[in-house]
Amino acid sequence: MYDQIVSLEELQNRKPSQNFADYNSFNTTCPPIDSSDVNMRFDIGYNNSHQQRGNNYQQKAKKWHFNDYYRLVDDHLGSGAYASVKTAINLASGEEYAVKVVNKHKHGHTRSRIMREVQIFKLCRNHPNIVQLVEWFEDDSSFYMVFEKMRGGPLLNHIQRKVCFTEQEASLVTRDIANALKFLHDRGIAHRDVKPENILCTEVDKISPVKLCDLDLASKPFDATTTPGRMRPVQSEPDLASPVGSAEFMAPEVVDAFVGEALKYDKRCDMWSLGVIIYIMLCGYPPFYGECEKENCGWDQGESCSDCQENLFHRIQGGYFDFPDEEWKHISDSAKDLICHLLVRNVRQRYTADEVLTHPWVTRGAPKTPLQTATNLSRNDSARDVHQMNEHFLMMNRISPMIARLSSRLNVAAAVEAGSVVVVPGGL
Repeated sequence: MYDQIVSLEELQNRKPSQNFADYNSFNTTCPPIDSSDVNMRFDIGYNNSHQQRGNNYQQKAKKWHFNDYYRLVDDHLGSGAYASVKTAINLASGEEYAVKVVNKHKHGHTRSRIMREVQIFKLCRNHPNIVQLVEWFEDDSSFYMVFEKMRGGPLLNHIQRKVCFTEQEASLVTRDIANALKFLHDRGIAHRDVKPENILCTEVDKISPVKLCDLDLASKPFDATTTPGRMRPVQSEPDLASPVGSAEFMAPEVVDAFVGEALKYDKRCDMWSLGVIIYIMLCGYPPFYGECEKENCGWDQGESCSDCQENLFHRIQGGYFDFPDEEWKHISDSAKDLICHLLVRNVRQRYTADEVLTHPWVTRGAPKTPLQTATNLSRNDSARDVHQMNEHFLMMNRISPMIARLSSRLNVAAAVEAGSVVVVPGGL
């Protein structure tokens, strides 16, 4: 899945690159660590007031437990296959943080994987649109990654609470996400899991700024052929072979990789995912969906359905979507233009993060048109809260082996209903 695995021992002995103009003072030191004692604390130089500690990026290891510094409270913020996110209070300052607790005994989540995520977060230090990692701990059973707490919560939750959400606010969120992706992509990093659940609002009463989180699936190649003791990012385009992410936000090339119709994809998959997010922000439902006519289908309740999966992937691979008049007739043509330049089947024609940041809808200010997003998020399924709806929108890795049937040629003519779909530029 990853081009390079950087071990803990290698990380201790390496010094970071000075290639980035923004991070010329990036200087990491790490004292020797007794690897026989796994109760460790790693302070990566991000203090309680969220300011840089001088010019040094210090990393320390001490034989103390997470509980010596923090107290977990009964405030569950999220969960996944390998980890849960909870609120913790710093015992010294009383400040609240978000702590990602990773179970070490879950198959597939290794120390090297955690180290990779930590390294990427270190590269993102002080970026205004990427959640900041404060420090991390390790004991016999778990890793504890301590992050700044984003009080506004996940994007869709915030929109639904806000009720009155405008096109202009959607434009501001788009700018923030594109800014984070530009930073990552300029450093050869593909996030690979861009979705509303991984976009967090900083403030309770404001939709922007937002920050991108969860770099667990991010891919970052390192050049292992440089001088020993040095680590620098590879500036060439990283090709990725492992299809990961959330089904309804997967780019066509990621779907192609899964069903065996393509071998590789790259960071441009994130821009497709951004297009899906913009679409959802403006109307309250995704552009690509899976549905079948079976009476007992549980797809809308978050259950698996091979027919719905196949239909979803069929639509993504074809690059077809529409702008239903009821929700879209009052939305600006500029917003639709940006979406049509992101949801492009041909990756060479798909907008980059730079192009998003220079698009008129982002730079000139979108209209303050009120949107139906919050209403539609509630209407789609009143029996579920927004978190459950996210699980439907963001079905992480819910892809059955039966989807391999998609490897047969798509019947494009049958997929195009008269006047009801849009063929995206470069979609064929």
